[in-house]
Amino acid sequence: ESARAVARCLASSPEEFADEEVRTAFATKLASLTFDANPEVQARGWRALFVLGEVPDAHVSTVQALLPTAERMADEWVSAYERARAMATTAEGRRSLLALLEAVATCPQDERAVHVVVAALGELRARAESLESVASFVQGRMEAWKLEGQAAVKGPRDAKVRALLRCELRALESVAARDAKIFDRCEGPLVNELEGVIASLRVDVLAKIITLSEGRRGMDALFELADDPSPIIAAPALSSLSGIDHARVNAILRAALERDDPGVLAAAAACVAARADDGRLRDETAKPILVSLIQRHADAPTLEAQLSALRALGRLIRGASPEVPAGKERAPRPLAPEDVRHLQAAVLPLIEDANATVRARARDALAGLPAFEDALAAAGVAPTTVPDALVTATEASRPPEGLRVRTDAGRFDIDLRGFAAGIQQRHLGALAATGFYDGLRWHRVVPGFVAQGGDPRGDGYGGPGYVVPCETSNLSYQRGSVGIATAGRDTGGSQLFVTHVATPHLDGRYTLVGQVSPATIEVVDRILPGDRITSIQPIARWGDDER
Repeated sequence: ESARAVARCLASSPEEFADEEVRTAFATKLASLTFDANPEVQARGWRALFVLGEVPDAHVSTVQALLPTAERMADEWVSAYERARAMATTAEGRRSLLALLEAVATCPQDERAVHVVVAALGELRARAESLESVASFVQGRMEAWKLEGQAAVKGPRDAKVRALLRCELRALESVAARDAKIFDRCEGPLVNELEGVIASLRVDVLAKIITLSEGRRGMDALFELADDPSPIIAAPALSSLSGIDHARVNAILRAALERDDPGVLAAAAACVAARADDGRLRDETAKPILVSLIQRHADAPTLEAQLSALRALGRLIRGASPEVPAGKERAPRPLAPEDVRHLQAAVLPLIEDANATVRARARDALAGLPAFEDALAAAGVAPTTVPDALVTATEASRPPEGLRVRTDAGRFDIDLRGFAAGIQQRHLGALAATGFYDGLRWHRVVPGFVAQGGDPRGDGYGGPGYVVPCETSNLSYQRGSVGIATAGRDTGGSQLFVTHVATPHLDGRYTLVGQVSPATIEVVDRILPGDRITSIQPIARWGDDER
């Protein structure tokens, strides 16, 4: 638990660990945890070291002989995954990772080992400028793992693994050579199934090349992706623009805010919000466009876009908060008449919205502004209502006792008994009974954390067309817990996630609906990005059907 807490403190307050003696002391103590007999303790120690960005040199030398073989990668995959990420933070550790990958003689077959290899390649890519002989390393892995040409594959699963590894290796080579065209060579027959993965990798490659070349390469290509007609390509590209200081960026974001796709709108508005606190990057001219977006996208399918726009408009109008000397109060920021009109038109009507997250975003945007103090003080709280569509979908007198989930990786069962989430359980059962989930993908897979799916769009911005209220409880997220993905309170829908490990930071924040049966939990570990949900079927009475 201490290792978990340190990792989260590091992520949110890294300045507390700036002192070299403090960092060294924590690194030494955390390193000792990585030898613990409990694999989860090992994993937590490695994760904290990764976030700290520091692994003691002596520890690197000690663990080199303990790096797992491909077989052990699968058996100890969570610990091996976190170890690979942490080792990549040191020069000696990166050499060890390269040696480990070169020792894997044949293409990994077990998906859990694939998670580890992908993690190692991703962390090496993030530090490609410090590596030598990357092209020869990549070519060696291409040949040894038979990732190109007419090599025989052992069915569609093997073909997908090879395509995924091919793209990861080409991404590493592309960044090391500062040449985005190299990544184009990863294209193959499974490009549609891996569209989301490839789009994110391509954006990551371009963003890294832009950083390494100080903006001389890759910028135009990234801007083209941000304007791509496909939301799956455009949204991650737009998200990557938040820190780029270039004359074209704000115009690209404004154009994206005029599009109709909810994913593109949400990504663009979130980027505008992120840039608002930097005087060099903020775009005052985006305010009227955000007002229009907030007003015309108030329905459930585009709710996340409205939420992002509320945050962006509030930050642009309120401006970056100046430092205030100790003992003095912050003076209210005067508002321009135009800003008052923007807030009155788009934000003020939402402070009593029925949706809790919309209400909270609107009040955050107005908080502390004298012109709106009286309105905020007088505002009530609208009761949370269950949409008619949800009532119709959940008319069954009792929820199912379980769900049977069939995927490309195999079948697993979710036990719904004993969880205080009757509305969401009935909703999932009703959707499953209509075939809603059949053919949808696991669009988000974060090894060592969650596998998430159930979005008809396939990019994380979709749902059933209405939102479902949250049902929080004091139950805790453990390995195999099933929760409902949201963009804030009472914004759930059809997307569900399954945890790979205990995740207490999710407790009380996301509706916990069930638990994967211990006999089938390993299937969840084997889910790869883009895998399909073949079907989800409600189980009326747990244990009645063991087929």
